[in-house]
Amino acid sequence: MARLELVHEPILVVYPYMDV
Repeated sequence: MARLELVHEPILVVYPYMDV
C-alpha cells in the first residue's frame, strides 16, 4: 500500500478530475 502514499499528493489534485 506504499504506492498510495507516494501518489497521495497527486491523487488530491486528480481527485476532482476523476470525479468528472
